[in-house]
Amino acid sequence: MKNAIEQSARQLPILFTSVNVQSKTGSGGVVSMLVKWDAEITNKIEVDETELDELNSRMQKSEQEHQYFRSLLLEEMISRESSLDKQQLIETVFIYFVRLMDAMFGYTTVKDATNNIKLTAKKICQQFYQTFQFIEEFFGSYINKELKAPAAFAEIDKVEIIKNLKRVKGAYIHSEESTNSLMDTIFTVITDKLSDSAVITINNFSYMRQLTKEIERQSKPILEENLRDVLYCLNFNNENFVLAEYERFAALTTATLVKNERIRLLKQEQKRINQLTVRLNCYWDNSVPALKEQINGWINEEIQFIEAGASALLNQNGLAENCDKIQTSLTVAKLAVIMRLLVVDKIIINRQIAPALRTVAKMFTTLQKDEISFGSLETKYHAPDKTTITTVRDMLFKWINILGKL
Repeated sequence: MKNAIEQSARQLPILFTSVNVQSKTGSGGVVSMLVKWDAEITNKIEVDETELDELNSRMQKSEQEHQYFRSLLLEEMISRESSLDKQQLIETVFIYFVRLMDAMFGYTTVKDATNNIKLTAKKICQQFYQTFQFIEEFFGSYINKELKAPAAFAEIDKVEIIKNLKRVKGAYIHSEESTNSLMDTIFTVITDKLSDSAVITINNFSYMRQLTKEIERQSKPILEENLRDVLYCLNFNNENFVLAEYERFAALTTATLVKNERIRLLKQEQKRINQLTVRLNCYWDNSVPALKEQINGWINEEIQFIEAGASALLNQNGLAENCDKIQTSLTVAKLAVIMRLLVVDKIIINRQIAPALRTVAKMFTTLQKDEISFGSLETKYHAPDKTTITTVRDMLFKWINILGKL
């Protein structure tokens, strides 16, 4: 496809011929429109750089077809009674749309293409994007959102998301009680995701759009507490935010040495969080537990730990003596992966893993830390990164060689 595009750098696909005429006679439909567009993407016409009127005319016709396509899709979905039929139609439409959007986006990246061709191709990509958003908004439940986002879709969304983030950041008020800005955390997480070379899915973009829109809806100026509520409502189960919450709760409990008061503060915070409504089928990362599940687990474990009178095991500074700990040269991430291996292989058979992880956090040290954060260890246990997995795999190969020398 790329070679074909480069050979036809001064050409543009005809995506707006006689579909409207056909549909009025009853011979056209959603799928027939997509089939026609897909076929005509290889039928190109020469475009002279000076023919601006012709280019504008094509743009208007293209927009008319997209508007008709949306209304026709809505009618066909209403007319189909079976949920399976609806699913099959949306899946077919989605496959064609990804193909068409990627093909059109190719014209915007050809070096030898004229500026007019690139501009027109970008505008048509924008029309496809708007129709794609229409499909996602009305029939999103029928779409596999874990699929890779089309290139044109990604290009448009990246620009919009960053622009919206910068705008809401200016209306945000950072709490003086917090050392790390919650908005900075969100900004870093999203910009890192957008610059990641890994595949960015449709759900990733959909979630980021939802997040920026919800933040924009907040009363100005945007307070940190209101922003935190938005993250809970949208199930922002990102590692950075989860760790920030663990640190916030830990700060609450260290502010007082009275056991009942520490428990009261934690339960009060837990009650407020659990009463927040979470949007259905909304998540940042589907490979880790929901945000509320992680937070509730941490708070419950902390309350049990306080109630058990664990302070008797601690010194006057509230920390176990380093000489009583198992000192390692591992990182927290490596230690978490090794624990995961022991659990998966049923070497560790605890029914609940959280207490075991808490024990490891209390009794082990790492190369850089004498005190391991339970929240950090738990998060890395549930969501190990590929780099750490590769490193631990190399360690296991090294152990095999060591075994031969024992």
